[in-house]
Amino acid sequence: MRREEIDGVTVIQRNVPGTLAASLTFGCGARDEEIDSIGLTHLVQHLVGWTEDHIAENHQDNSWMNDTSFLAGGPPDQVVRHFAAICSAISNLPPEDLSDAVVGLNADSRYVSNIEEGLRDPWGALLSRRYGPRGYGLSRWPAVDYKLFTADEIRRHVERFFTSGNAVLTVTGEPPQAMRLPLPAGPRVTRSTPLVNHQIGPIWYADEVRGVALIISVEPSVEAVFLMWALRARVAGAVHRAGVSIGAEFVSEVVDSTRHELGLRVTPDFGRKGKSFDATVAA
Repeated sequence: MRREEIDGVTVIQRNVPGTLAASLTFGCGARDEEIDSIGLTHLVQHLVGWTEDHIAENHQDNSWMNDTSFLAGGPPDQVVRHFAAICSAISNLPPEDLSDAVVGLNADSRYVSNIEEGLRDPWGALLSRRYGPRGYGLSRWPAVDYKLFTADEIRRHVERFFTSGNAVLTVTGEPPQAMRLPLPAGPRVTRSTPLVNHQIGPIWYADEVRGVALIISVEPSVEAVFLMWALRARVAGAVHRAGVSIGAEFVSEVVDSTRHELGLRVTPDFGRKGKSFDATVAA
């Protein structure tokens, strides 16, 4: 593995046989929004794709809780032109015809933090209880209508988070000599993740959700994940035997280098949709 820089962007190279592929990832996601700007990062991702045509044969854009990424693979010259176009689009946001860019765009199409059903999702409810209406706690709440965001709001978001210092390019081979990443200059973003409601457990509480979920804070480790998967297997067997659901779902959130949130979720939509779901029995 090699590290270098291109136009102020950290580049990590790891040689993998096959077609050249790369990912330009920004340290910006849904956790960096506010209660009145939920969905802004996803809107920026959409505007980048709307402004510039995708050039590479294979491409994908994603906006998650912790990061936003633009992926591309294909012949080296296509990959070079693809990322040059992405960076150019970011540098020129928002577009002059912003109103046209958001026509027909559904704010509910974003998907973050394994939240399936917004306000009624038990995993989102646990994150919201733990972090409050900020950061990871925002994942429970609906996005703002994208037509309400102003050009200034979008511009400020891009200038803070979509910069060369807050980006990393990973590439599966030697970066082509022609590779350029003309992004706005800016530092890496640092942030804290304060808890607003952290009690030593076990703690149970009721909420207006469909289903049951469990959340456990852990120091990052393989052992913690293995233990949670073992617990998931036991819970899945128990709820299946009780006729509540045919399984239990493992969910997780990477908060930072010192803290992960691991959890389980049992919902009526996971397996059986029926009227016989009993949250008390599942709990």
